[in-house]
Amino acid sequence: MSVTETGVEPAVYTSPIGLHGAAVEVYLSYAGLDIQGRRIVEDMLLQHAFLPYGSASYCKWKKSNEHIVRAFYLHLLDKTSASMAEAWSNWALETSLRELPVTFWRGMMLDVLSNLVRLRFKEQPLPGAGIYTIGKSSPVMYYPPVNVRGAGLDVYRIYAGLMTPERRVLEDVLLGHAFLSDGPNAYGDLGKWNLIYRRSPYIRLKLMISLQMANAWRDWASETSINSLGPDSCRAVVRSMLSDLVRLKWLECPLPDTNSGKMVRSKQRKVGGNRR
Repeated sequence: MSVTETGVEPAVYTSPIGLHGAAVEVYLSYAGLDIQGRRIVEDMLLQHAFLPYGSASYCKWKKSNEHIVRAFYLHLLDKTSASMAEAWSNWALETSLRELPVTFWRGMMLDVLSNLVRLRFKEQPLPGAGIYTIGKSSPVMYYPPVNVRGAGLDVYRIYAGLMTPERRVLEDVLLGHAFLSDGPNAYGDLGKWNLIYRRSPYIRLKLMISLQMANAWRDWASETSINSLGPDSCRAVVRSMLSDLVRLKWLECPLPDTNSGKMVRSKQRKVGGNRR
């Protein structure tokens, strides 16, 4: 799935910001992947950033979690490229040797994700462009959220009833808001300026998913703005939503199928909900 393997000439990409050591190789290997390969890397890193088992690959390695590291390495080797698998493995090892607290390595993870998202969005100005399918028409059974409250529950509920291509649209909108420089502006207390920053994502969600999703996201953004949060706090709100969406996808289909994933999934209780 790499550009080299497909024979397509690599695109010119910008230098990463704030990355050092093996993390730079992760960025460079990611830059050489096609869109499917990049999605796979992003999905894996989002899971590592927001799910409880994510720390296993980046803390001090023990025999008990070597199988988890190997599972992700083989997953990248099979789904992306050898260079991507090696780059991630080297970065994970480099991070584990530093024996950083969870808050530190999670910050490093978000820095890497921020660079990957900026690169992809610069090359693909309209996130989520592609062919979209009709969502699930029957009543949807889904796992309850952990962090989302208030108007965000409608965003979560509608997302649970969507097929993967439609889900990607919302994920791209939220990734942009979580990691791009002007992302928090849709959620801050900016008065009439809020309407300007919400217009583009609202139209994208309306055209590419549904009017219900666009309205649900707008209501959630408006509710968040009432709290007059600063940019970093707005990013935290968006990342909390992302963490619940990532968790939902993982519970539906763990990636890869580690023992820890099976244990978590077996203990969860589904709740019913109707799409839209």
